[in-house]
Amino acid sequence: MYSCIIKERIVNFGFIFGKEAFTIARGARNRPTKEMVMQLVSKRYIEDGYTETDTKQIARELGISTGNINFHYPTKEHLLTESVKELCDFQWRMIDILEHEDKSPLLALCIEFATMTAAADENEAIRDVYLSAYRYPMPLAVIRENDAKKTQQIF
Repeated sequence: MYSCIIKERIVNFGFIFGKEAFTIARGARNRPTKEMVMQLVSKRYIEDGYTETDTKQIARELGISTGNINFHYPTKEHLLTESVKELCDFQWRMIDILEHEDKSPLLALCIEFATMTAAADENEAIRDVYLSAYRYPMPLAVIRENDAKKTQQIF
């Protein structure tokens, strides 16, 4: 019964994390925004994983220098941390949606965790992103802080 919900969440996960949502439009002054950088980073993470994505590749695809990216995201870990923040926000929005569909908060949390596990199991690049998020201190701190707040709300 819940496998269809999990499959739907994986589709939504791909959408929000960049796969179908990826579009780059130059701003009026022909400067990429932080949002455009993050959209491309998300797309690269879905396709190549964290390990194989580098700022030179992102800069080249956006037609900018790596210095433009490094100004906002000094290291690759900063890019991952921002992606983790976006993903955490998305996951909790999905849990809120499930709660409004008359699912218990605990069931909603379980479905979202099952979705994350299934996505990582199905896609090696996503698995690499998840493992990297738990491996590096900055994104791990975001995950811990976010999970602590939300689980207090649920329990």
